Amino acid sequence: MDRNTDRGKPRLSRSTRGPTAQSVFKPDEAAWATLDKEFEEITEGEEDSSREKLKTKWAALEALVGAPERVRPVAQDLVTHFEARQGVLDDKGMVVAMSRRICVALYDELIRLRPEWAGSGDQEGVVKVVMTGSANDDPAWQDHIRSKARNKAIADHFRDPGSPMKLVIVRDMWLTGFDVLSLHTMYLDKSMQGHGLMQAIARVNRVFADKPDGLVVDYLGLANSLKDALGIYATSGGQGKPTLDVEAALDFMAEKLDVVRGILHGHPGRHGVVPWRNPGRDRRDPAQPARPA
Repeated sequence: MDRNTDRGKPRLSRSTRGPTAQSVFKPDEAAWATLDKEFEEITEGEEDSSREKLKTKWAALEALVGAPERVRPVAQDLVTHFEARQGVLDDKGMVVAMSRRICVALYDELIRLRPEWAGSGDQEGVVKVVMTGSANDDPAWQDHIRSKARNKAIADHFRDPGSPMKLVIVRDMWLTGFDVLSLHTMYLDKSMQGHGLMQAIARVNRVFADKPDGLVVDYLGLANSLKDALGIYATSGGQGKPTLDVEAALDFMAEKLDVVRGILHGHPGRHGVVPWRNPGRDRRDPAQPARPA
């Protein structure tokens, strides 16, 4: 599945001051062709003012997004991408799914692909589902439903940069008021808009150690919703300058690299200017200054 798509050029916002890092938005083509066609057929002729029709639309979309034929390739893409991302940043990721059913289905598929990611308890395993529920829910969901005390404990566990829990799957929980500084990637597989979308993507823009940015991978084509959300953010007094998508971020980096090379004009090593990273350490102490290039 190709992420280098021109489908929308969304922009994310970051604060120019305070504990935030740049967020980068990266569209994903997973099942878009089929999803777009089916969604247009489902919603054709419906009025958004009708709550019942909206419920019907949501139910139909949820069934489509949660179909096994779609969950499997999304899970495979997610595993491939997250493992590659972990090769650069050994931090955390969050998956946002449309429903509890899809949360569990996605978890099951991830474990099928990576059995070693499973764990017998809340303090073990790479990936967990965090969601609300009760004893009356589907028996297959019970392993993912926790008491208030257990939810607090697993939240603290996920916040710990050194814990083995690297990936969490949620529907609504942890999308507001929950900061994990080491969270570097969010996988959006849920239809979202407005303030809720802005709050969700804000989870990945917290500064932590040598984390260069926060990455949002879009599986549902939320470019237009993101633009609308950014408009609301801008008119409500949000601070900061919008940042560009991945291609623009790379162009910006290349431009700054040329500036650095210009400053070093005449120096024999000016063409070898690269970001410094100590391969012998997973984390550089943020209190220590970066080694000069």
